[in-house]
Amino acid sequence: MFADRFPTPSGRARFHAVSHQAPADERNETHPLYLTTGRVLAHYQSGTQTRHVDELQEAMPEPLAEMHPATAKLHGLLNGARVTLTTRRGAASFRLKVTPSIREDTVFVAFHWAASSPSTV
Repeated sequence: MFADRFPTPSGRARFHAVSHQAPADERNETHPLYLTTGRVLAHYQSGTQTRHVDELQEAMPEPLAEMHPATAKLHGLLNGARVTLTTRRGAASFRLKVTPSIREDTVFVAFHWAASSPSTV
């Protein structure tokens, strides 16, 4: 899309320095992991449309909590087990997906499922 030029008067990209800001909630003894949310390939936006497509629903039928193998082992958790994640703002239950593709200090959960989903509390 921007192989030849950017939509600026000079045709060049503009970069802006930003100051680092720490996360709103740092890890501590009672909350030792970061929780981050995002998208998964099978679902779009809130999933209200894609979760009604059989092939996409089969590809990702429920929200998963993704965790690094070392972190799962540290907490005595097995791949596929039900886990409840508790933050400073609430709690939700998920099936655990153990994967080395995530940082050891972070848990990932997709946001394509509403609070009324049977997989969350």
